[in-house]
Amino acid sequence: MRKRADFLDAYERGSRRRRAAASVFVLGRESSDQPTRLGITATRKTGGAVQRNRLKRIAREVFRAALPCMKSGSTVIVNFNPAAARMSFADIRSQLMSAWRQAELFADADMSGNRRESGS
Repeated sequence: MRKRADFLDAYERGSRRRRAAASVFVLGRESSDQPTRLGITATRKTGGAVQRNRLKRIAREVFRAALPCMKSGSTVIVNFNPAAARMSFADIRSQLMSAWRQAELFADADMSGNRRESGS
């Protein structure tokens, strides 16, 4: 997501979940056959460019891994808080997954987010 109007719509009409790392806004879209999309904001209060880009990469990676288990047709916005810059990947991941579970974004209610990819 890149359009300001999409972000403002989610802020006004969406539900909000607060965590130490971020505030998460979730808004259902008109059609559930549209893909779930992600918007990320990290202001300068969060840290310098390196910290902000790290947080955005983490959010995209957590979203990418969780997307196959998510319901389609939602808009998800992650607004990072300054405390997130000092958190580890695992802490941020657990907080985002917790907020997304609370927002009932997952198709399977038992989605724990602790799935491991099969490999050698």
